[in-house]
Amino acid sequence: MSTKTNTFGPDYNEQHDGKRIATQLDRILLVMHNNRHTWLTLPEIVTQLQNRYPDNIFPENSVQAQLRHLRKKEFGGWEVPKRHRGNVKSGLWEWNLGTKKIPLVSTGPSGIGGPYQSEMFPEPKGQNYDMEA
Repeated sequence: MSTKTNTFGPDYNEQHDGKRIATQLDRILLVMHNNRHTWLTLPEIVTQLQNRYPDNIFPENSVQAQLRHLRKKEFGGWEVPKRHRGNVKSGLWEWNLGTKKIPLVSTGPSGIGGPYQSEMFPEPKGQNYDMEA
């Protein structure tokens, strides 16, 4: 018996999950890009997502998983550092969207890897711009 694994885990089903995951990742990247000079906690990211997309639900665990995906080559190879906020014992982390680690990527699962590099988020040239939904 052969088990196929993918980036999204064993329960991922392209037919059922593909568009939702692609859209969720897209929206998280947009919020992080618009706040690229700010460190955000998961609750802060979720609040911004829900304010921007009130008809959608963004569970913190899904947002955290998508932030990790952004680091992967097939999703843009972004630097997504995290650090403690406040007292280390509180367990509160905050994330930031850094720069892209790789210039171009091939399209990943669900066809969502390539556009992040070239079309949606071109290399910044010093201008301050916000990406709109």
